[in-house]
Amino acid sequence: MSEIVLDKSFYNAEERCGYYVSEKMKHIWAVGLDLWYKFDSVCKKYNLKYYAAYGTLLGAVRHKGFIPWDEDIDITMPAPDYIKFGKLFPKECEFFWNSVFNEQLEDLPISTLSKIENEDIFTEYRFFPMRAWTGMGIDIFPLCGYPKETKEQVTFRQEFMYWENVWSEQVVLPYGTDRYSLKTHKKLFEKMNEMLMRYDYDTSENIGIGYFGRFYPQPRDGSVVMPKKWYEQSALMEFEGEKYRIPIGYDEVLKKWYGDYMQLPPVEDRVSKGHSPIYSHH
Repeated sequence: MSEIVLDKSFYNAEERCGYYVSEKMKHIWAVGLDLWYKFDSVCKKYNLKYYAAYGTLLGAVRHKGFIPWDEDIDITMPAPDYIKFGKLFPKECEFFWNSVFNEQLEDLPISTLSKIENEDIFTEYRFFPMRAWTGMGIDIFPLCGYPKETKEQVTFRQEFMYWENVWSEQVVLPYGTDRYSLKTHKKLFEKMNEMLMRYDYDTSENIGIGYFGRFYPQPRDGSVVMPKKWYEQSALMEFEGEKYRIPIGYDEVLKKWYGDYMQLPPVEDRVSKGHSPIYSHH
């Protein structure tokens, strides 16, 4: 699998939107871009759908690349494609797949998200009461079908929150102690994937992010549910010199999550999302 080729000038420190992007940050961006390039190649080969999401989508539309004060990449995949991708590893994937899908891992991750990571650049994160290390890379958020009626949508979302609490109590808190159960860890992950597939994605009129956790940012209308027509097709948008997929309804998606998304935040708010320091093995 080929690697992305970036011009040497890409790595130079520079100021973007009044924010200083260091040479170190440019190298971190390059790691993410290489992972995305490889991920995109696998998705093309197996006809898997995905879309840039959250700050990555906002960056593509507003900056044609990274938001200057952001460093990670967020992707969404329809649940059926997400499940298929999870089962492809390690057949096609030349990257570290930090996911319960990855049966080669000795220690399964405590995050319900599946992540594509680089093992040379990593950061510390806190998942109370634990401190853990994670490689920098791509977070993959599954998109799942949602019921038609608003009341049922709320109930379905509440079920996600219920299982997040169960995960915390039965996986996160006992992790690393004699109360931890690998069998329970895998069983809960399977239960969560069953939830993602409960409403058939292809025939659902409404979809939403199938995330077992708290959302940041919060949707402006208070609901994670979206019309599937926003994601019926993809468009190509430039991102740091390459073109990647975004949802055809990107304008509606961005307004839902960010409001007047083309307006830059005040200078004092142009800061990283609060990650811990980033380290490298080199």
